[in-house]
Amino acid sequence: MEVRIIATFTIRTLADQFDLELSTLRYYEEIGLLPNVTHCGNRRVYDESHVERLRAIECFKTTGMTIKEIQQFFKYDQGELELDPIIALLARHVESTEQQVASLIQNLENIKRKLAFYQAIKTAREQQQPDPLWSDYLQRHF
Repeated sequence: MEVRIIATFTIRTLADQFDLELSTLRYYEEIGLLPNVTHCGNRRVYDESHVERLRAIECFKTTGMTIKEIQQFFKYDQGELELDPIIALLARHVESTEQQVASLIQNLENIKRKLAFYQAIKTAREQQQPDPLWSDYLQRHF
């Protein structure tokens, strides 16, 4: 007979692990994002399924999915077997996230350009040379 030990977590442990307020976890439970939370007395007891669910929630939130969209996504887990809406939701989210990534890459390029420019100014001043021109950096790729 195989004995399976199930890891459990307190609300504080999960809040700390995911850098969330306790009230956020309670809210997620209230709106159905964290289903099947057991209680031992007046304490919530979470398990690995809740940790996995929170990882997905945080992934979706971090990449711009709304709480309502996350709820729609998880309806599939609750037995709503309409795949087309889930596929459409995820496809839209992939497109949105790809646009965010492209924007971040462009912003990173600009920040690196600024960094190189100001480092060049510092070097020029240390060597008692004229400051470089910003126009010389506008077309550089980093």
